[in-house]
Amino acid sequence: MCMESDFNKWVAGEFVWSRWEDELVPITDEIRKSMEEDEREYLTYKQFNDYDYIDYETFEDSYTTPNGETVKSFGYYGHD
Repeated sequence: MCMESDFNKWVAGEFVWSRWEDELVPITDEIRKSMEEDEREYLTYKQFNDYDYIDYETFEDSYTTPNGETVKSFGYYGHD
């Protein structure tokens, strides 16, 4: 789960999903280098939803709190 603003940054290519930390993180030079070496530790939004990168089905949903903040939930499920 994350704030909608972070989720939108992921969709826009400013953040990536860290598979080992289970969170969205801003792209740094170190992360970019890791991604260029075809390590799959960090995933873009497109890669996260691509069965070739992650051997599971994915989902996403959203919820707006009574204070008007939108929270996004996303993840994967299934059998590899």
